[in-house]
Amino acid sequence: IFLNSFRNLFEKFIPEIISTRNLKDPYVFILGDLFNDRNYLNSKTINVVIDTFKSCPLHKKILIGNHDLFYKNRKDINSIKILQDFSNIEIISDVTRLNINNRKIVLSPWIVDSLDSNELFSEKADIALGHFEINGFEVVSGHRESNGLNPELFKNNFKMTFSGHFHIRSEIDSIT
Repeated sequence: IFLNSFRNLFEKFIPEIISTRNLKDPYVFILGDLFNDRNYLNSKTINVVIDTFKSCPLHKKILIGNHDLFYKNRKDINSIKILQDFSNIEIISDVTRLNINNRKIVLSPWIVDSLDSNELFSEKADIALGHFEINGFEVVSGHRESNGLNPELFKNNFKMTFSGHFHIRSEIDSIT
């Protein structure tokens, strides 16, 4: 079911949105956890992801999420590396700043230490895209994050924040 949804997302859903909205040179931002299991990737999953990305010419920026990492406190060994030779894929392993259509955008993979956190909040931006633990948000039904970052940090530094990591869609103020 998940692999079919993945294929459908990149082969039908996203291209349809791009066509309907007549978008020119779009990027797709994947906000971490492309893979769910940090200890095991089966061959079928690897093949479906590689084949789907080969058939999808869109530019993709993939942020490393906590489930993409082998170690919880390091980003150097991660499952996203299997895609590093794709010319249309950029793996984001460090806080990165972009300017797109006169909007300041900060991209942040999973934060593993205070250097990542300091860099993320070192400069205000219009939009933050990342894989964050943010206090007060439901991770899964019935479990709210309590060991993460203060949502005020995001509200004070970014006009809008979008985060992967959470398994339930929710929105509080300018954070989704």
